[in-house]
Amino acid sequence: MSDKQKQTVSELMRQAEIARARVIEQRMVEHTGRLTEKERERLAINLGKLLQRAKEAGVAMGSVVAKSGVAPGTAKPENALGAYRIYEGGKRIAKPRLHGSVRNYHKLAMAVAELAGIPEHEAILALAQGTILFEQRVGPDAELGPAEQVCTLLTTMLREVATRHDLDGYFREVYALRVLPQWEWVGDVPQVKGWQSELHGFDFQETDAWPGVLLTAVIRSTAPARLLVDDKEMTGEVMYIEKAYLNLGWDSAASTVRPYLEFTANTALRPTGRDAWRWLDAPWTTWGYPPRTGMGAIHSQKGKVIKFEIRPGSKLNLPSGLNEPDNRALANQDPYNCSRLERLEPAVLVESFVDRRTLAVDRQFLPIAIDASSLLSPPGSTLAVIEGALLARESLGTAQQDFGNMPGFIEELDRKATMLTSTFREWRQDAKAKAREDHRRLLAKVEGRLAEMRMNAPPPDGIV
Repeated sequence: MSDKQKQTVSELMRQAEIARARVIEQRMVEHTGRLTEKERERLAINLGKLLQRAKEAGVAMGSVVAKSGVAPGTAKPENALGAYRIYEGGKRIAKPRLHGSVRNYHKLAMAVAELAGIPEHEAILALAQGTILFEQRVGPDAELGPAEQVCTLLTTMLREVATRHDLDGYFREVYALRVLPQWEWVGDVPQVKGWQSELHGFDFQETDAWPGVLLTAVIRSTAPARLLVDDKEMTGEVMYIEKAYLNLGWDSAASTVRPYLEFTANTALRPTGRDAWRWLDAPWTTWGYPPRTGMGAIHSQKGKVIKFEIRPGSKLNLPSGLNEPDNRALANQDPYNCSRLERLEPAVLVESFVDRRTLAVDRQFLPIAIDASSLLSPPGSTLAVIEGALLARESLGTAQQDFGNMPGFIEELDRKATMLTSTFREWRQDAKAKAREDHRRLLAKVEGRLAEMRMNAPPPDGIV
């Protein structure tokens, strides 16, 4: 559907883990102060677990230290590990004097990853687990109270949708059969026109079978630029945004229905200055990452071509590790790096909808603004808009309509769930009816041939 690519849920979750690991690693590399005793102990315990995995893989501890470079020229490099690791359940009685810089813990974890064949992002996440400075998505002083209450209410309302449509039974059957809906746009509304087995020659895109709704777009980075629209040059900005979808999906590992936030990378262009009001169809967005610097062009959803050039000296902050062969926008991008899934949790709501600005985009289902006078969430935040929509506070339209008669995002998600489950069950009922009819016809045909054989010749010995 729309700008989603064919990816498995495991791949989307992996991309989310890689993105988190990049942020954590950057925090570790940039950290210059001394660690607190509590943080040292947490890192040492986590590193101890990684070292145990390395031992089980047959890796010598001395080679880990030598590879990391934390104790060059040491006769017995494995002895240096005493300042960096704690083995849970170990026999050591004296409290170790642990190293105070996070960078050496990081170097040792990267050495373990290389020697033991552990993915780097997995080693970083394991090292940072339970730390306040590095793992937490939001600052230690962030107020999660309103986000926790909004998350609890939203999760409960989504559970009601899942129960109403028996999404548990729906997902079990869809995944067992490995079938997908065939989507088509009827005007501005996506509709399911049928169902098809993956045997017909396409990848199994799990999220296509999930009911979901576009909430809004989260602005990750902006840069000033010159825009060329309809041969008219103007000032503007290029934005790296992530469209945020609320999905009800299937957690195969836990065999349960679970709410997810899916984030897809997009490029957005927006005119600024005195003439900005003339462009009513702005901002213009398209799927994929923008370039960090330089120039490019995008094709908007309405077919318009907009060229841009990022101002010299400015650049966009993009996730590290992207394949960027040149500065052309959207050139040679790996679609598996453009989407990620996050579980619906209070910290994710704060990071995306309190700490970040959002951009109203076409076909989103959150209101543009809402009366925040009787809400718990911070005024002016997108979390307040989500809370207000749940509590049916007075609001100002959506990106699609000025004064919404547009259904709320929960109602739209419920509509998608109704459409998916009803069309699937109808298709499945018809398929079973066809199977029964095929059985009946084939059985009659074979019995007819047997009757003809009995009439023309005696049956062989032993067959009645």
